[in-house]
Amino acid sequence: MCFHRVIRIALVAVSLLAAGNANAGPVETVDTYHDSLLNALGQTRDAKPKARFDTFAPIMDQAFDFETMVKTVAGATYRSADEKTQQRMLASFRQMSIALHAERFSELKSATFEDGTMRDGPRGLKLVDTKLNPKDEDPVVMTYVVRDKDGEARIVDVLLRGSISELAMRASEYHKTLQAGGAEAFIKKMDQQAEELLAN
Repeated sequence: MCFHRVIRIALVAVSLLAAGNANAGPVETVDTYHDSLLNALGQTRDAKPKARFDTFAPIMDQAFDFETMVKTVAGATYRSADEKTQQRMLASFRQMSIALHAERFSELKSATFEDGTMRDGPRGLKLVDTKLNPKDEDPVVMTYVVRDKDGEARIVDVLLRGSISELAMRASEYHKTLQAGGAEAFIKKMDQQAEELLAN
């Protein structure tokens, strides 16, 4: 087989894989995220926080819609900010979220996730119910809130025990910061929290 034909076949294969990922539904997005997460935990069990962050970052970027999340948490402050400030808020929120996620899972030695099951949520959202089963610990019931963004299913919230919204807790946590100092105070707090999580 000639070289150019091999290249054409390879390009078609890559295109099909990309299309498959782009058209992944809510359940596939959550299940793929779980598989990647468990694989990352195996690679970073004894790693430093920064190394865990670097491993988790592309996994979370693929699964989560951080833009919608920061809009929800920061509300009117985000909507009224100029584009440059919005981008800074998004970058700081993303960094803190990934650092926090990596820290939370750092002590999880062995676990499995149950395959997700989907149901309809409000305003066109999809809810994917699943369960984290840590070894020698009680299962944790989780519901992922998933929305379509540019043809891709992305996670925008996680409900613990089926009802406790992580985004709602974040919004409550940062409400006073946003009221007192607006976008700049929000960015400063995100950066400080990320720095603390990645310090060791």
